[in-house]
Amino acid sequence: MSQVDFSDGYICVYWDVEDYPIPKDFEPRLIFKNIKSALSKMGFGGSFVGIEAYGEDEIPEALDEKLIEDGMIMYNPKGSVNLMIEDITNIECNYSDKPHNLMVISKKIPEDNESMRVLSALRSRGRNVLLVQPDDEAASEKLFLTPESISDCTRYLNGEKPIDEIVDYTSSCTSWETDTDYYTDTEKVEESNVLLVHDTDTDKEESNVLLVQPHDDVASEKLFHTSSSVSDYTRLLDGGKPMDQSVSSQVETMNEDFSRPITHVDGRKTGVFWDVDDSPLPNDLDPQSIYQKIKTALEEKEYLGEMTIWAYADKITFSDDLMDEYRKAKIYFLPGGDKNARFYRMIHDIQLWEIDTLPLRYSTESNVIVISNNIPSDIDFIECLKCSASRGYNNLLVQPNEAAPEKPETSEWPGYLLHGGKPIGRIRYL
Repeated sequence: MSQVDFSDGYICVYWDVEDYPIPKDFEPRLIFKNIKSALSKMGFGGSFVGIEAYGEDEIPEALDEKLIEDGMIMYNPKGSVNLMIEDITNIECNYSDKPHNLMVISKKIPEDNESMRVLSALRSRGRNVLLVQPDDEAASEKLFLTPESISDCTRYLNGEKPIDEIVDYTSSCTSWETDTDYYTDTEKVEESNVLLVHDTDTDKEESNVLLVQPHDDVASEKLFHTSSSVSDYTRLLDGGKPMDQSVSSQVETMNEDFSRPITHVDGRKTGVFWDVDDSPLPNDLDPQSIYQKIKTALEEKEYLGEMTIWAYADKITFSDDLMDEYRKAKIYFLPGGDKNARFYRMIHDIQLWEIDTLPLRYSTESNVIVISNNIPSDIDFIECLKCSASRGYNNLLVQPNEAAPEKPETSEWPGYLLHGGKPIGRIRYL
C-alpha cells in the first residue's frame, strides 16, 4: 500500500459548537485564519473546502451571514453527532478520488463508538482524520485564539501527534546492501531516533513511507535483533500501523463489515441493506438458497449486478459455523443495536459502500436496496437515499410491514416483499 500525500489534499473541518463554543467578541475570519494556519503548521496546506459547525439552537441571521461571509463557517442548527457523521460520509462520497483531510473538533465524537467506527473506516479508505481535543478547561477556553491553541491539541485517531514541521533528511542518506536482490535507502535522524525507509524504485509515482520508532531505550537496544523488533514499532506517516497482509487477506474473505474498503468487483453492483429484525430471513432455506432467491427476485425487477447483502440485527445469535456459511454466500450479519442505532449504522454503511463503488468511477449503474420499516418517517434516512440517487445510484426502499401476506410460503419469498418496494429520489426507466 503506497502512502498517500495529504499535504495538498482537500481540507474540511467539522466543529461541535456545543462542546467548544464560538469565542465571544472574536472575528470569524480569525477563527478561519487560525484553523488554516494550524493545519499548515502540521503540514496540511491544500484547498480549504470549509468549516461545518453544529449547534442545538438557531443563531441570529446577522451572525449566520457573518460566519459564512467572513469565516467560511456554515452553521447547522439542531445539529448532533449523528448529523455531523452523516455529513462527513456524505461529503466524502463527493471527494472519493482525492486525498482529503478531515479535522473534527468535538468532545462527544471520541466517546461515541459508532462515530469512531465510521472515522476509522474512512481512515482505512485513505482519509486523513484529525481530532481536536483540548486537554483541559483552560485549553478549551483558549481554543481558536491562536494557531498553536489548535495544533497543540490535534491528534490522529490513534492518539499520536501529527508531524508539525518539515525536516531535511537528505544529508544523512546512506544505502545498505543485503544478500538478496533488494535494497532500500535509509535515512537516519539522530535527534529523534527515527528510521525513515523508502522504496528506491524510481519508476513508481508514489513511495510507501514507514517510520520506525521504538518507544523506549530498551526497545531501541533490541531493534534489528528480530523481525518483530522492527515491525512492532513501524508506523505509517499518519500514525497508523501497517496491516499484516497475511491476516488482512483472511479477514477480507471472511467478513465485509466496512472496517476496510469492500472487495472490488468490476461492473454493476447491488448493495442490499436488510433489517432482519423487521423482516427475518427464512429458517428453512440454506444461506446460498437465500442469496440466490433474493438475487433472482431483484434481477426480475431489473436491479442487476454483483450482489452483496448486509443483514442488521439487535443481537446475532447464530453459531460460528452458520455465520461462516452466510459469509460464504456473501450475506454478512452486522450488530446494529436497537432500531434507532440500526438506522444510523445502515445510513453510514450505505455511504461507506458508495465511497467504494461510486458510479462516477464506472460506466454502469449500481443499486442500493433497503429493507426496513418506518424509514419514510426518518428524515435522515430519506435524505441519505436522495443523495444516493443524486450520485447516480438506483435505489429501492422496501417496508416489510406494508407487504402481504403476513406469513407467506417460502416459495413466494422474497418476491412478494420486493414487489411493494418504491424508488426514492430518482425515476427508473426500464
